[in-house]
Amino acid sequence: MQKRWLAIAALGGLVSMPASAAELGYDYVDVDYRFLNADDDDLEGFGLNISLGLTDNIIGRIRNAYTEGDEVDIEILDLSVGAGYRYGASEQLDVFGLVNWVRREFDLFVGDDAEDNGYSVMAGVRFGPVERLELNADVEYIDVLDDSETVLGLGAVLGVWSRFHVFARAELTDDVETYRLGGRIAF
Repeated sequence: MQKRWLAIAALGGLVSMPASAAELGYDYVDVDYRFLNADDDDLEGFGLNISLGLTDNIIGRIRNAYTEGDEVDIEILDLSVGAGYRYGASEQLDVFGLVNWVRREFDLFVGDDAEDNGYSVMAGVRFGPVERLELNADVEYIDVLDDSETVLGLGAVLGVWSRFHVFARAELTDDVETYRLGGRIAF
């Protein structure tokens, strides 16, 4: 009889237990495959993103992406290194900002190449509504190659197994759409 009451109490505790939020860690490595549509030209490539929580609130990030076109003879290499600050608004919600040094190179096979250094400023939110799920959104202003653009990023990260996650992300500007599918290893 006592075991039955103990089992009922344990089951009642599990049923009434709220779902915990996804852990919004900043120590991870992302690898992705990307599809880019710019002015009706399709490009594709891969990217690498390394994020480090340097302290409880200070974060660092390195991003590298390589994209090329089959229909158009172009290669694009993007590299950015930055640091920022995160604020845990709640257990489920982080607000962050980053400042990055940006290096962009265009290699056009018809002879016109361009490369330049610039900067970007990013602000965003990460939200973990339930365990193993993160939703994120950010806005990034990039100034490089005598041009500037504002990028709206929207994504979702799903925990699959222990420290392995999969993600999907869209990055949109006035004339470029980038879609990324990839995996994340958290450490």
